Amino acid sequence: STSRPRRRRDSPEARPRDTERSVPGANADLEALIYYKASFHNYTILTPKRANLIKNGLSGKVYHHTVSRSMLDGDSRVEEKRKLKEYCKKILDIAGIPIDEELPNGGFVDAPNDVMAFDFAECWNTRKSICFNLPPPGYSVAEMGRYPGRTPHPIVALAGDSLLEPFWPMGLGLKRGWHAVFDTCWAIDNIFNPAASQKILKKDEVNWDEHYEAMSEQITKNLEYCKRLMVTDELAKGAYAEKGPVMLQLKKKDKDIETPLYLVEIDPWSRYKELEKEFADHAKYGLKGEDKDNWLHPIVVKTLAKKKFYDDIRKKAKKDEFFHEGKKLLELDGKEVEAPKPKAAAMAVAAAPVGKSPFARAKPPGGFKRRPAPAAPAEKVVHKPCVNEVSKKATAKRASLVESMMTKGLAAVEPVKPVEKKAPVTAQKPDHLHEMGQHGPAHDGHADAAEKHWNQMNGAHLTASAEAELAHVRKMMDALSASLDAYKKAEQEIMTTGKKETKTPI
Repeated sequence: STSRPRRRRDSPEARPRDTERSVPGANADLEALIYYKASFHNYTILTPKRANLIKNGLSGKVYHHTVSRSMLDGDSRVEEKRKLKEYCKKILDIAGIPIDEELPNGGFVDAPNDVMAFDFAECWNTRKSICFNLPPPGYSVAEMGRYPGRTPHPIVALAGDSLLEPFWPMGLGLKRGWHAVFDTCWAIDNIFNPAASQKILKKDEVNWDEHYEAMSEQITKNLEYCKRLMVTDELAKGAYAEKGPVMLQLKKKDKDIETPLYLVEIDPWSRYKELEKEFADHAKYGLKGEDKDNWLHPIVVKTLAKKKFYDDIRKKAKKDEFFHEGKKLLELDGKEVEAPKPKAAAMAVAAAPVGKSPFARAKPPGGFKRRPAPAAPAEKVVHKPCVNEVSKKATAKRASLVESMMTKGLAAVEPVKPVEKKAPVTAQKPDHLHEMGQHGPAHDGHADAAEKHWNQMNGAHLTASAEAELAHVRKMMDALSASLDAYKKAEQEIMTTGKKETKTPI
């Protein structure tokens, strides 16, 4: 039930209150009463016995918010909900939980969130959280035929309330829900990762059948740990233990280092107590010699690397400043700026033959025979021209084309008669250029528009013939501008002196 608190100073502090006793004045028999005081309302969870509900005239039926919204006036369930509200109100009054009856809805919040009934007598859980049947990687139906093993189907997983029905009084819904999500992420991430099964089986090499069985068994274990909420002590407290392996190793490396923030990881060996013990035993007894002496917990390695990174930044910074050196830009607007250096693992994968599986060869179930692979088609020999030769020929052709176009254009221009005093050629007025800048070309986004505007401004998008035509047009514009200036000067002389001293162009 949810009620509005009274405006009083002696109201209880924000705390859960859990009782397992009867409430005589309210004629109620409760297994638990949980009370949370919020800023603007009170939230309580009551767990009465079904027999006690029937004794108080209630049927014990479930009325959650979906059913409450569907209730109509005159419905028998409306009267049932009214009785449930009175039952809750008596318990709240005797328990000392404040409620103001002068407020609307008798001090409860608006319906349907005022009172709701949920049946926790039974909680249902699924037997399996994740199911998958997949052939080994690299399996080709075209070469090997239909897979003779288990019928393949993609991975199917359940998480959250669909996997484990929550029980609110114990706070299991959110806790188990998150662990189920992390377990699903781990399974999907390692479904084709042989290193995961090698870690589980403690073997250097595994085949697909061994990997499949190991993953299926580990997924079942993770579900059981999630159901029982068998998490590590550090995860339950949300902090690394002072005498735990992480803090002991960190203090040995740096006594003044700060305690790192505890972050929940997807890896089940960092979340579940049984798996954490396996991890610790392997680090303690599984490693020998220098490997054992030099081994550091992954969290310790990460924390020390972060500290070194920030210390290097502080050394480069000036006083009372924070210096940050960003990473190099690799890609901008989908275009590669600088090709990153290939990693060793990526180079090894690229060098491996196509179709080769990272797993050891597994014996195929049944007795199917591998079909012979079809012969690879002969590669066509392509003669690639020399880049320098192509560049030289293209440059010569472009220069020849520009020269011919300029010659044709200048031949068609009528020569301008010389004037006594040559007027300076006026610079090209940029008015129409500004107009062109306001009406840019069609584009597919801001990056494309900027690139096309830049090309339009510099003429980088023009062909050789277009460049020659543009040169001809601009030369004609300069000639016309010179003629226009001469006419303007003649006009000025006639208007001011009454005679013309200079000759106007024809």
